[in-house]
Amino acid sequence: MTDENKKRETMLLRVKTLFLHRVLRGYSIKWIFVSHWRRLWRQGGNFKNGENSPRAKELTDQWESAWPGCEPSGSSLRDHEPGLWLRFHSLPRAKRYAENSEERDEVLHRHQTLLNDLLAISGSTRIRVIGQDYDTNDIHSGWTKKHMPGSWPWRVHLDTHLHGDVPGQKAPETYFWVSSYDTVGQLTGLLEQAAEDVAKFIVTDPAMTWVYAPYDGGVDIIAPTLEAREALETAHPEWLPSETGSV
Repeated sequence: MTDENKKRETMLLRVKTLFLHRVLRGYSIKWIFVSHWRRLWRQGGNFKNGENSPRAKELTDQWESAWPGCEPSGSSLRDHEPGLWLRFHSLPRAKRYAENSEERDEVLHRHQTLLNDLLAISGSTRIRVIGQDYDTNDIHSGWTKKHMPGSWPWRVHLDTHLHGDVPGQKAPETYFWVSSYDTVGQLTGLLEQAAEDVAKFIVTDPAMTWVYAPYDGGVDIIAPTLEAREALETAHPEWLPSETGSV
């Protein structure tokens, strides 16, 4: 490499470094502003204490009875009940994100169909949603709560596995909000947000016999029984992952 080429590469590297520094600095300033704005106007997904009420106590007792030792998240429940767990994709060929209106309609169709199947299996009519949110210092704070009008604060989970043993560093907290709905159609907005990875929540029936955890690319389901799991697989074989390890 000639000296001239070395100089050009060095100059290009300096320009890239300066550009990246300015982008990150601008992003940091913007995020500080957004964080303070959320805290000031209480737009974040956090709360100081969960609701102290009969419905909160009833929900806690019911949850601990149905899913002891688990938090209301798809990954936690999947590990708890691997035999009842199954996954469906929300688009053909395991495509993760919809790129047009037809694909967005297909994503919504699959979610609504599976939810209606689960409601029919359990004989339920109402739906409970448990949303997962974060502190105002987190970039995702408020992303789920704002799509759950009328929701109430239920419980806080302190994840001591992440930074919990690092001196001076607070373990992250997850805040759970609860709301109830009368029809699957009322979940359209939430399901669309989950498909874009800008909301995280689980859906269950009032008796908590099953759990539906949508994500960007599909859904994890904890079926109420092995028979129900097999019935869902039989009803929608084309939506199942085609190979082990596919997302």
